[in-house]
Amino acid sequence: MSAKESAATDQVKWGVSLIAKQDDAPTAALAAGQAAADSDTASPWIGSETISPVVEPADLRFYYRNAPSLRPNVDAMAVNVHGYGWQPEGTIDFDAEDLRDQIAVALYLERYAKWEDGGERGNKPEFPDPDSDEISETMKDWQRQRIIEKAQMELFFKNVCVETSFDQLRLQGGTDMEMGGQGAWEVIRKNGKPRRFIHVDPETIRYEKKTTVVTTDAWRWSSPTTYRKEKVQRRFRLIQQRNGGGIATRYFREYGDDRTISSSSGEEYESVEKLKAKEGKDAQPANELLVFKIYFPNTPVGVPRYIAAGAEIKGQFYAANHNVDYLQNSAVPRLLMLVNDGVVGKKSEAMLKKFFAAAKGKSENRMAIIQATKPRERLGAGPGGPLKIEVVDLSKSQRADYMFEKYDRRADEKVGQQFRIPKQYRGDTQDINRATSEAALRSTEEMVFEPERKRFDWVMNHLILPELGIRFWRFRSRGPTTHDTETVGKLLEILGKLGVMVPAEMRPIAERLLDIELRRMAGDWQQLPMSLIMQGFKPKTPGQAESEEPEDGPAEGEAEQDDEGVELENPPDLAAPQQDVLKEAAAALEQLLRDKGVSEVQLAKFRDSARSDQAAVEAIHKDTDPDV
Repeated sequence: MSAKESAATDQVKWGVSLIAKQDDAPTAALAAGQAAADSDTASPWIGSETISPVVEPADLRFYYRNAPSLRPNVDAMAVNVHGYGWQPEGTIDFDAEDLRDQIAVALYLERYAKWEDGGERGNKPEFPDPDSDEISETMKDWQRQRIIEKAQMELFFKNVCVETSFDQLRLQGGTDMEMGGQGAWEVIRKNGKPRRFIHVDPETIRYEKKTTVVTTDAWRWSSPTTYRKEKVQRRFRLIQQRNGGGIATRYFREYGDDRTISSSSGEEYESVEKLKAKEGKDAQPANELLVFKIYFPNTPVGVPRYIAAGAEIKGQFYAANHNVDYLQNSAVPRLLMLVNDGVVGKKSEAMLKKFFAAAKGKSENRMAIIQATKPRERLGAGPGGPLKIEVVDLSKSQRADYMFEKYDRRADEKVGQQFRIPKQYRGDTQDINRATSEAALRSTEEMVFEPERKRFDWVMNHLILPELGIRFWRFRSRGPTTHDTETVGKLLEILGKLGVMVPAEMRPIAERLLDIELRRMAGDWQQLPMSLIMQGFKPKTPGQAESEEPEDGPAEGEAEQDDEGVELENPPDLAAPQQDVLKEAAAALEQLLRDKGVSEVQLAKFRDSARSDQAAVEAIHKDTDPDV
């Protein structure tokens, strides 16, 4: 073969020429650069006597920044636990029928606690029970105090943060805890009471290894409205904060540690005056740090829930970047140019490369040229046959070219399982209907979100509110409404008709369902069943004497009283209306049960029960009214 033929053969070898290939940095190098930046050897904690975290914050930041399955779970936990705000909840229900009994029990428990502190255990308590006059006076006094305390409580949480709202502070702390295992607030006091909460980056703090036994005060509730301090022994650690960059170390105390600690040296002093005398007038005592943690055995440091799924999170990151590399290198180009019976010369190839290099975009604008080894000789046409160029579109194949799809979905499920969150909370609504979605939302609310809210509320109610002197209210975190309001509304209507519930009992349920506080309404009519209200019964006017008749009352002999002494006006015949109400309510309830998919066997049992109830009502009326 001559040199000229050899050059021509080399020019037309079978092969693929990738046009306009970019010089992007490999993803692996980018990931390595991120890891190197996260694991800086110049750590501010080198040489410190502190407890190292179970998982390096650099790894957690890497997960949170790069794992698409982690951020939705973290946000779902933070928002559903801390994102719906809060509301005050009374320690005593002043709208309840047994209000006087509640007050009597509270007064008794207060006296018992005083006797327990000063008396001898084992002896019978000797103190008088609350009498009627004392209960009445206490009720008036407490009603006034609870109004003032509610206003104080709302003002405190409205002003406790300067740079943001209290709800936003909760979201920040909740996100920190779910992402890194713990969140922290700096507590600033004034006159011994909490005054400000400030968010602290949990990556900048660590516990010291040394613990100190301290005798301090702890709050103890002795009744629903009374608490007192008692001496307890606790082990406390100092907390160091190091931000790096030449910033001096700062010390904090754990919440409840009442020692005087220098914020700059960590040394303990007997008083603030001795601290300033030793370290200068500008020296400040260390503030307290309120830390919320996800418990992990054998360490005081919180650990995130998803730590067991760390391999899946990393795998998702590398699988996604592998797909990026695969597409950036045009493993499946957009176009194929097939050249038959001809060759693409050096000059033509250079012009094509120059053209596609100037085009914007990545793999979408690349082309592969597949050319024959040498021109084919057509039968009878000689070596100089016509040139044929064919362009094949592979864009459809390129769009469908996604690897590790099953692995990616499985990783999503594993990460979600660590949080125990169903996929609709993560934004995945595939293969979900209303029934399965409502069931999943209710179970998650009961098993995951509500327990976390109660854990946070315990801190507010047992550590913060007693410091503020709040006695008659509790802090309760709100949550989403997961009830089927239509079904509950129908059920309340039926129960009201049956007389099982009265309007006063339905109002708290309506407040919870609607997440509002209804205006308080006066009148004893709320204590009557709906069937009696609709028939025109009216309770006796408050303050009316037993022997007095209402100004527009019935004639002598026409008024009756119910079992509780509530005087009723113009009572109609009770037998027929009550039977009609029972029949109507029973039919409505049976239809509701049928709509909910209750079996015919269960419906038959319900009908038997309803008939027996009606028979009982008729028997009662026969005993009281011979004409029935």
